Amino acid sequence: MKLNTVFKQSAILTLLLGMGIGAQAQRRDTTDRPVTLDSFDIVRDYRPILADAVKIRRSPDMTNKREYMPKLSYGSVPDKKLDINTGLSELRIMETPFSKILDHKSNYFKFGAGNFNTILGEAYFAVEDYEDIRFGGFAKHLGQKGNLEDQKFSKQEVGVFGRRIFPLFTLDGVIGYNGFGTRFYGIPENIDGNTINPTREAQRFNDIYFTGELTSNYDPENEDALSYSVKADAYTYSDKFSAKENSIALSGYLNKRYRAFNAGANLALDYNGITGVNNTDNGKLNNSIASINPYIRFKGDNYNITLGANIVSEFGDNSRFNVFPEAEIDFALAPKYFYIFGGVTGGVEKGSFRDFTRLNPYLGPKL
Repeated sequence: MKLNTVFKQSAILTLLLGMGIGAQAQRRDTTDRPVTLDSFDIVRDYRPILADAVKIRRSPDMTNKREYMPKLSYGSVPDKKLDINTGLSELRIMETPFSKILDHKSNYFKFGAGNFNTILGEAYFAVEDYEDIRFGGFAKHLGQKGNLEDQKFSKQEVGVFGRRIFPLFTLDGVIGYNGFGTRFYGIPENIDGNTINPTREAQRFNDIYFTGELTSNYDPENEDALSYSVKADAYTYSDKFSAKENSIALSGYLNKRYRAFNAGANLALDYNGITGVNNTDNGKLNNSIASINPYIRFKGDNYNITLGANIVSEFGDNSRFNVFPEAEIDFALAPKYFYIFGGVTGGVEKGSFRDFTRLNPYLGPKL
């Protein structure tokens, strides 16, 4: 029994000594070898182990779907004002740097001089500070002198104007004066060699006029609204001698649109009287005209057709009544490239003493 115990102890001691010697053999001897990062000690052969392949029997669900949507609640969040004012101060309003507002002015003055003793002066001013009101005035002067004796002329224009825009219509007008002075500077001679115009008489035309108009405003929200206009023109015109002309003219129009159809009328009354006429018994001449022009119009994107009549009545020293047809057509065969247009119309053109002397200021003192 004692022998077996000794044998067992000897066997256990021998086993422990063997394990210690084996562990010592596995230790690396690094006393004489330098330490490097790319050095490896092979302890045993590398033998990779591959697991058995397993087939997936269903495709994965790629949709981003949340199975559970939590219900958020903010009832426990306190709504309190931050009472800590540390580091906060009152905001200071900074002043903007001085900048001058651009003011568009319509005022100007012009002066010039040139050959033929030319002197030119012109001034214009207007007040446009209001959105719906505009008024102002103007003055002009032009004078020239030629090489012949008393060959000269001068022309002046002075006037004031204004415009007021109301919600439904616009009212504007002009009051002014036009002056023109010259001389009968020609030196004609008769067959005997005597001068017919020795004094070279001076001539001066004075024109005081007024023009006023009331026009409806365009309403973009109602293109079919009734449009209208009323205009008044009046002037008194005279020369240095006895000729004088007074004229008053009233005109207006009405137009009603319904889609592509327009209907309307133009009306005019021009009363004209002249004094200082030689070829009448009393030295007066009355030449007045009244007219009305009803029409219908069809207007589209590529066509414009107008049909109407111009009815004119002349009254005064001579009376006459006329009816003139009025038709116009404008058609686009190829828009922006080829158009066909034509028409027929008629009317009466009134002559006046003012128009004739503007064309020829050397008319005689007696008409």
